[in-house]
Amino acid sequence: SSSMTRLAIGRRLHATRDGAYCLSAASRSRTWSSSARAAPDSGYVQERLVSSTSLAEVLDLIHSGPDRWGRISLSTAWHRLGKFADRSRDKRGIKDAMRRLSDVHLVKGFEGYKPRNLGNIIWAWGKLQYRDGTVVQAGCKMVVDAPEKFAARDLSNIVYALALMRHKHWDLLASVGDHLRGRTAEFTPQGVSNMLYAWALLGYKRRPVLRALCDSALGTLADYKPQELSIVVYACGMLDFRHEDLIAEACQQTSRRLAELSEQNISNIVHGLGRLEFKCADTLRAVCSHSISRLSGFTAQGIANTAYGLGTLRFRDDEFVRALCQHIPSRVTEFTPQNLGNTVFAFGSMKFRVAGVVRCERDQRKTSSASRSVERDDRTCSDRVA
Repeated sequence: SSSMTRLAIGRRLHATRDGAYCLSAASRSRTWSSSARAAPDSGYVQERLVSSTSLAEVLDLIHSGPDRWGRISLSTAWHRLGKFADRSRDKRGIKDAMRRLSDVHLVKGFEGYKPRNLGNIIWAWGKLQYRDGTVVQAGCKMVVDAPEKFAARDLSNIVYALALMRHKHWDLLASVGDHLRGRTAEFTPQGVSNMLYAWALLGYKRRPVLRALCDSALGTLADYKPQELSIVVYACGMLDFRHEDLIAEACQQTSRRLAELSEQNISNIVHGLGRLEFKCADTLRAVCSHSISRLSGFTAQGIANTAYGLGTLRFRDDEFVRALCQHIPSRVTEFTPQNLGNTVFAFGSMKFRVAGVVRCERDQRKTSSASRSVERDDRTCSDRVA
């Protein structure tokens, strides 16, 4: 804790009306305002946190002053804060709660936390998009020093949290990456997909580590949920890591399980295959045939990604492209100029001349007026497919 106290020196933490402490470089001490409420005992706090069902309950407990809480209660408070934050618009309350908890860590540090508890804290940081570099660095250092103490699930959650924060802690990534090569069998499908996606977001491309994790997934993709399957392909595409056997297995699973896959899953897989330049004609043909009746379920980004993947692979399915040409003009206001540009690029790569979609793309770049775009482009272009 002494090391964390030193980290706090020079960083002024303002005292609050309800009793939050303040640190100053001059006093090097913690003081409480006279109106501070006594914090409940740690056992009571933990019971209340565990049974909490809303953000308001958690905020009320944290508001009482967490400086005397035990490590488990602090960990649970972070976890519940991360769990309920997505359902609330009380950004100010959440921000204040994070500050209060952070202030405690600046003084007490993370020594003595059980790996699972620290893993829960870092997971919450990811959910909350937490940005306090001093506290994050201190928490991550505990992982760097002893990755073997953490369960595989905790390691994948920690790396995924860093990705959500876009916090590139290279020492942690290297430590965890080197360590997990001997523990890949412990990772669940969710753990594998989360780890690959996190590495893709962070730009971590150590090929021996990627190969070890992908090797561990071989022969098991049938057990992956649709989203997990799509993330594996999409992440490998982002990482430019082409694991031939795993991607081939993913293509087989895609063909067999198209009805299970969401439109987002399908577009992610096709986009990933395009990035990897992995042209599995049977799978692509099945995807195109299956997707025609589901185009209304694709987002504009999903349509653009699917078209771009097919165009990169120079895979041409005439019936699917005609369906796209009929569908896109009615939704042109949903497309960004980049979406339309990628789609037009894809059609060009397939050697299709699609005047209507090209016109949509040009008009979208010229004006931000949705009404004028719709009026100009509310025409199908099936009769313009060459």
